[in-house]
Amino acid sequence: FLMDTEGIDAAHARTKDDASVLVMTVLLSSYFIYNSMGVPRRSDLEKMSYFSKLATSIAVSQRKTVSQDDMEEDDSFELKNHFPDFLWLLRDVILTPTDKDGKEITPKEYLLTNILKRSKKFKETANDEISRAIITVFPTIDCKSIPPPSVDPKVMRSVEENQDRLNPEFNLQVEKLVEFLFQHVQGKRGPFPGKTVTGPILADMAHQYLKAINDPDALPCINDTWQAAIEIRCKKEKELLLTQ
Repeated sequence: FLMDTEGIDAAHARTKDDASVLVMTVLLSSYFIYNSMGVPRRSDLEKMSYFSKLATSIAVSQRKTVSQDDMEEDDSFELKNHFPDFLWLLRDVILTPTDKDGKEITPKEYLLTNILKRSKKFKETANDEISRAIITVFPTIDCKSIPPPSVDPKVMRSVEENQDRLNPEFNLQVEKLVEFLFQHVQGKRGPFPGKTVTGPILADMAHQYLKAINDPDALPCINDTWQAAIEIRCKKEKELLLTQ
């Protein structure tokens, strides 16, 4: 099941919409892909401010919510059990990432050492908070890059109609990316060890999450939503059996 959502800061989107889409996507995903253009800079984290609010926008259980300021090791471990793996996909990359000595490094190394690192300032900055949130709540973090499909503007205006004129390196990197995803993407984990979310249960959970996100007085609760979805599914199966 592949879900493509509206990006952060999309045209005509409201701030609340961006936050709600991000929360919903994280709750339903087993693998979360955030894509951006070119090699990122530290300042690009400013566009990802919603990530720093994830911990306070989702409850693991009704008895416990996680405060961003009071997050402890046990809290982050608990969130990591429920959050998807994270991949930052860099699109249309022309430059090769390098370290401070000019040595070529992988996109993942660049991400961890240049973008998600903590600044040297005494007081934590907004970007520090965002990078800390990403590192804290996602169980794994990776980064991949793909070059532009072409440097020809005519091809770029209609990529679908110019498949035979695409950059061979672009096609190669896309194939490698697809292979990587097939190797690493797993089924959506349930909130308890050994449990995997099925399609019908995921649909029921999506309905419950949506109601909570649209309720200003509620937080989406992972454990309670799972339990409610199981009960709904059991009720439907029971009704089906009784009609046969």
